[in-house]
Amino acid sequence: AIALLEEERFESTEADTAGDDDSTASMLGMVLEPLTPDSRRRFDISSDVSGALVSEVDGASSAAERGVRPGDVIIEVAQQKVSSPSQASEEIESARDNGRASVLLMLSRAGELRFVAVEFDN
Repeated sequence: AIALLEEERFESTEADTAGDDDSTASMLGMVLEPLTPDSRRRFDISSDVSGALVSEVDGASSAAERGVRPGDVIIEVAQQKVSSPSQASEEIESARDNGRASVLLMLSRAGELRFVAVEFDN
């Protein structure tokens, strides 16, 4: 569910903030942001949760079809712990580059963990 527009948006964001783990990224129809004190308050996310915050989800994406929603925190991508949007994006891209049809995400929502397999667009 990574559209060309989203790839371009991610590439320009990545180029503008090269090496900055606090950048926003758009992957699989999701906009990922770093966890901040403000976002933790807005989505009621505990201080012991780390990962990449899902701030937006495209309603037509496979992420939305699988139940991912704003306020979810991606803790793992393909069984690799992530602590920032750029780390999550790198792991998602790695799975796609390795020819996977989908990528497994571990999400934290309201203090509960769940696994979701999100398919890539062809």
